[in-house]
Amino acid sequence: MRALTPLLLLLLIGCGGGSGLTIHNGTSATLRVEGLSGGELLVDPGTLARVDGYSSSTALVAIPTTGGGETHSEKVTAPPAGGEAIWAVGGGVCFVEGDFTSYYEAPPDVPAAAEVVSVMTAEQTTWASAGKVAAGPGQRLPAKQRGGAVRAVLQVPCDAVVSPEIARAWIDMMLPEIEPE
Repeated sequence: MRALTPLLLLLLIGCGGGSGLTIHNGTSATLRVEGLSGGELLVDPGTLARVDGYSSSTALVAIPTTGGGETHSEKVTAPPAGGEAIWAVGGGVCFVEGDFTSYYEAPPDVPAAAEVVSVMTAEQTTWASAGKVAAGPGQRLPAKQRGGAVRAVLQVPCDAVVSPEIARAWIDMMLPEIEPE
């Protein structure tokens, strides 16, 4: 039975290339999110919560844990295997999906440069990547490239998504925060 424990732990936390869902609470109340396959989740105001293993489009509901406040519901599209989805409850937050492949492929004397793949604007409440993502919001890039593109999703100021050039400058500037440790 002990030999199964690490395997079960990996399955429970969603490792192994599963898709991720990041929930951003843009409201002033702690929210209880219902509709997730692993049960409900509490998300404090202004914070992100991550759910690994999000694999099917689901209607989610976010309910304030204290009296009053608006209940939010949204069908959040599941990304492809290994991808990332975001639900911005209350909106008003922005993200950029960047391709950081050059970080791994460029010679050591050439600075790495990211490319903007897509953006999530303040008006959007849901977003899903079109492909695999190596690092979701708040995560670091992997230590080694495992073939193909290496993409990451970063939370940025909403002024950063007004143009691809500004978004690229922001994610280039944020590279030290997501580099492998």
